[in-house]
Amino acid sequence: MGRYQPHSSTDVLHNQYGDCKDKHTLLASLLEAEGMHASSVLINSSRELDVDVPSPSQFDHVITMLPMGHEEIWMDTTSEVAPFRLLAYSLRKKQALVVPASGTPHLEETPADTPMPDREIAEVNGKVNAIGKLEAHVHYTFQG
Repeated sequence: MGRYQPHSSTDVLHNQYGDCKDKHTLLASLLEAEGMHASSVLINSSRELDVDVPSPSQFDHVITMLPMGHEEIWMDTTSEVAPFRLLAYSLRKKQALVVPASGTPHLEETPADTPMPDREIAEVNGKVNAIGKLEAHVHYTFQG
């Protein structure tokens, strides 16, 4: 059952640990307490879904989608240090099964783009001495 059934949000808080479905359950419970209804999203992190073969074994990850008016907020609760709404590259632009709190489950494609622009910044501080030797400090910053 551990592969398919999440622990309760109370257990996740008490244990201070959970896998993707446990963390989704905790987030969905917190959102529900505020009157927001999150959807569970079943997805495969490494391969495409075969829509002709419905099977729970096609899914290996759970993320969260929160409908907010005309906008959908996609979140992966297992990315503990990622910026808000950032889905890992392997989860973007993929078919996933959205299971709403109420309503009919349906296939939907996850967002292709990151919620912020991708960027790479390289800062180089250094000097070249009289014989041509470079001494430098390089600092890289990546986002997205």
